[in-house]
Amino acid sequence: MRVQWGLGDQLPVAGHGDVLARSPIRLGGDLPEADAAHAAGGASSTTKFSLTDRLVLIFGGLAFGAIAGLLTLIGFGRPSGIERLVIGSMLLMLALHLCAQTLQSSWARNATLCANTAIMHVIALFLWPILYLISPTESLLWVSPVLAAMTLIVLAFSWRGRGRVVYRLALEAIIVGSLGAYQGGLTLMAG
Repeated sequence: MRVQWGLGDQLPVAGHGDVLARSPIRLGGDLPEADAAHAAGGASSTTKFSLTDRLVLIFGGLAFGAIAGLLTLIGFGRPSGIERLVIGSMLLMLALHLCAQTLQSSWARNATLCANTAIMHVIALFLWPILYLISPTESLLWVSPVLAAMTLIVLAFSWRGRGRVVYRLALEAIIVGSLGAYQGGLTLMAG
């Protein structure tokens, strides 16, 4: 029996009866053979990131994002509420999409720590606008950016899969860093 993944790749499935043969599971993205082969113990040429490389990419993404957020704050000043809402929601949707792809890759590899950390990252991203609505000028605003950055760091420590996911985590770090620096700058300007 074989399960059809996203791009025409098929993987054998043992012990799941005839149900999967009649309705194949379709997943998109970069999951199929390399993540399943890595979970099965096969060597892949795209897993050459050491822990130092992963941490450098995450911290570099956070630093680059912080610089971009502060330069955006300096360049545009204090925007209206609707502009903040539109730009923030677009960046948040992009970060959630990247995190969903990381979660799918984690589930394909049966990496529970990575999957749980990706779920915590999603919670941190959802908590961000909720805390902003509850207390826009209070000291609770630092909780979500710090939690989101910490979950990315834990993902960098625990990830042993494909290299594409490490770049995806770096892009998430850029988004988290830019939103955090921009929101922090706005909070400092308001106080």
